Amino acid sequence: MAVLIAAENVGIGCAGWAYRTILSEISQVLAERGHDALATWLSDENASIHLYGCLDARTFTPANQEAFLSALVIAQERSEANGPTGWRDPTFWPGYSDLFASLAGQAKQAAQGGPPIFRSNLSGFDEHDDSLRSGPGWPGQDAN
Repeated sequence: MAVLIAAENVGIGCAGWAYRTILSEISQVLAERGHDALATWLSDENASIHLYGCLDARTFTPANQEAFLSALVIAQERSEANGPTGWRDPTFWPGYSDLFASLAGQAKQAAQGGPPIFRSNLSGFDEHDDSLRSGPGWPGQDAN
């Protein structure tokens, strides 16, 4: 199982293929919006986020956190509009679409500070450690 934490109390657990597909869709939006370093890092199959199947965007720079959350919502809306076009097996689409919609819904709610309507399928979130850093943009540190 892969884990994607997009923000405080915003995340999903999912199959590896769904995790990689969501990150690919987010990366495309990031690249289109000029966030090339983050898009490239998220797309790098040798990055730790792919090797371990775990992304915690709370460890990104504040600018990258904001870009990631914005791209997540746009990517989900685009994915929903496109449907399973090009999918080898479209029977997986409804579950994938629901999972991505839940993640985007959680992100929107967190940004608005409203009561949770969408709930994570994760049983809990680890306490965030502000000393942890990942992704591009941190001074003097590799993106890992």
